[in-house]
Amino acid sequence: MDFSKRFDVAAGAFIFLVLLVTIYLTKDFLSTILLSVVLVFLLRPLYAVFYRFTRHGQVSSLFSLLIMFILILAVLVSLTTVLLVEISNLEASGVISDIQFTEIAKDFDLWLQNVLPGWFYQYSSNVAS
Repeated sequence: MDFSKRFDVAAGAFIFLVLLVTIYLTKDFLSTILLSVVLVFLLRPLYAVFYRFTRHGQVSSLFSLLIMFILILAVLVSLTTVLLVEISNLEASGVISDIQFTEIAKDFDLWLQNVLPGWFYQYSSNVAS
């Protein structure tokens, strides 16, 4: 085997090893990276429409992200609604009668009070009541 063939084989093996190491290091983030690629693919036409109307790139990006945020929020709210209905059905059937929901609510409220800033906690508790 001459030198150029050995170099090509060694370079190919090195590139393959670098590819394997890259995949190994990014395997935890691979779903996030793929989701980002899909979102960019989906948001690009929306950004173009907003850019045509506003002629400002940052404003168009803001509108695109707001629409995506609203869509994600709508999905989360609908999932929460389904979860609450299922929990209500389980509670009505008596399957989870041993669970103290008031204690869970108090613990959750205490956790929110520790995690959220004071002004935001007060605002959200006023809105909730």
